[in-house]
Amino acid sequence: MTCNKFFTLEGPNAGIKRIDDQYSFFNFLEATGSNIESIAYYPDMLSALKQDKHILKIENKKFYNCSFKNTKFININFTNCTFTKCLLMGTIFKNCKFIKCNFDTVNTKGIKFIDTYVSPESFAKAIPIRSFSERWRFYLTKKDNLKTENFANIGVQLYQSLLDNFQARSQIFLALESEYYFRHWTRILHEYNFMNKIERYNKLDIIINILWSFVGYGIKIKHYLLTLITVFILFCASNACLWDKYGIKTCYKIEHILQYTFYSCLSIGATPYAANSMLGISFAMFQGCVGWLLLGIGIGIILKRLVG
Repeated sequence: MTCNKFFTLEGPNAGIKRIDDQYSFFNFLEATGSNIESIAYYPDMLSALKQDKHILKIENKKFYNCSFKNTKFININFTNCTFTKCLLMGTIFKNCKFIKCNFDTVNTKGIKFIDTYVSPESFAKAIPIRSFSERWRFYLTKKDNLKTENFANIGVQLYQSLLDNFQARSQIFLALESEYYFRHWTRILHEYNFMNKIERYNKLDIIINILWSFVGYGIKIKHYLLTLITVFILFCASNACLWDKYGIKTCYKIEHILQYTFYSCLSIGATPYAANSMLGISFAMFQGCVGWLLLGIGIGIILKRLVG
């Protein structure tokens, strides 16, 4: 996905149908069925036309290669709709709902949400993004052409807008979901700025952001539990390999390894099987620091979900 394609509609201008008023848009919806393709909506507002009809419902529509730039949507419920390769730059959604909707490769630069319900997961594929390994390989091999691949600033703005919307509505769980993606895109933006020396970031900031992502930025329970289990298994494997060098007189048994690792992680080395060697003592202290750090993050995740 190049920069130009992300900011313009596909195909020649002659193939794009221009919509100049709301009546034309609704007539077009009825005439074309479920697939709405290659239209450019020019009015600055879209809402219910009849005064006695407060909420406008748009259901089971697939919008492809459509532009709604700088349009203000008011009191519209979208149900089971998809937006693919569309332009929503500068668009405002006020008092709207999105139920079972998805956005795929959609430019949301400058988008705003006011008193609107929508799942942050709906925008998971909205902004093109390379995998972690692909991004760093790209950074290291194509530094002179990075600007065409950087949409992280759009991702940051999108989820900041969603976060503000949900916080204003006191929707804690949706706000947390938005905060997760906001931090995710902020990390990617930091990567980009660091590799291109756009702003002053040091390597430690990047490393901390990457490590923070492994525990879901203190938000995602699934990421945190996966990291917690992985760390515990790695510590168990390390203790099993180094058991004879710890100076512990107890014979090696799997139950001893599990108990030793558990106590080392949660009680800063105060285990029933105390290490006597410098290696054993040092590694037990390290396990304790990591364990208590992860425990603190886990408590923080629980508190965020209880009190917001």
